[in-house]
Amino acid sequence: MIDIELIWFSAFGVLTIISAINVVISRNVIHSALSLGFMMLCVALLYISLNAEFIAMVQILVYIGAVIVLILFVIMLTGGIEKTVMKSILIPLIPSLLFIILIINSINVGWYKPVVWKYNVKDIGNLILNEYVFPFEVISLILLVAMVGTIFITKYKEKEK
Repeated sequence: MIDIELIWFSAFGVLTIISAINVVISRNVIHSALSLGFMMLCVALLYISLNAEFIAMVQILVYIGAVIVLILFVIMLTGGIEKTVMKSILIPLIPSLLFIILIINSINVGWYKPVVWKYNVKDIGNLILNEYVFPFEVISLILLVAMVGTIFITKYKEKEK
């Protein structure tokens, strides 16, 4: 009998690998950034197929929503859209061969164990706001200081002009 979950997981895995390869071999920086966004979306779909919906939503919001937008802004503001040419084929070939050897050797290891997910989003929220409230508040203060610092630096630079 065909396991549909395994088919979906394999399809998302193949799409993730193809888009990751496209990130590396694409000569256009914009195409690489868009391939990176698609790769991160495929990783989120892998999380969904593993019943980790919360991690998938964090993946989409943080990586696709913030990191890709940041990368595209940097590319547009710096004008870094020129095409690059590789000088030597050995530079990317050696790490690629080492990675392929690592993958082939790791296939034979019996690492797969079925995961029983015992937490849902409500449980994670309760853990963050009850048991881990101090680290949560420290992170929120760090983010607040970063936002205030960014606003201060922006206003200070505007006054200098």
